[in-house]
Amino acid sequence: MTARSIFQLQQHGEQAESHRQDHDQQDDDDRTDGTRHSVFRAAVDRGAQVVWMPALDSTVRDEVEAKRLDFGMARDGLVPEGAPFPPVGGLRRSIVTKWLAEMEAAFAPVARWFP
Repeated sequence: MTARSIFQLQQHGEQAESHRQDHDQQDDDDRTDGTRHSVFRAAVDRGAQVVWMPALDSTVRDEVEAKRLDFGMARDGLVPEGAPFPPVGGLRRSIVTKWLAEMEAAFAPVARWFP
C-alpha cells in the first residue's frame, strides 16, 4: 500500500474497524505483513477505512486476464465480437458471479465513494 493510497483513504474520513474478528486463519496469515506496517497502522489509527478485497480463484482470474475480458463479460459468458477464443465456461462463470457478489458486499461500507 502506497502512501498516496493511504492518503486517499484518509481523505474520505471513514472510521476504520480496529480489527476484524470474522477472518479465518488463512486470511489473517495472508494479510499480516501489510497490516503490521507502521504506515498502515498509523493510517488506520487516524481513521482510514480498511476494505478487504476477496480473492478470486487464480485459475479463473488468469483466464479472464488472458482473454482480456471484464468481469461482467466473464460472468455472462460473453466475448468480444470476432474473438478467437471461447467464453468462460459455466463453472468458472459461477465462480466469477459469486466473487462479484463478495466484492459488492466487501465494498458496501464505502459504496458512497464511487459514482
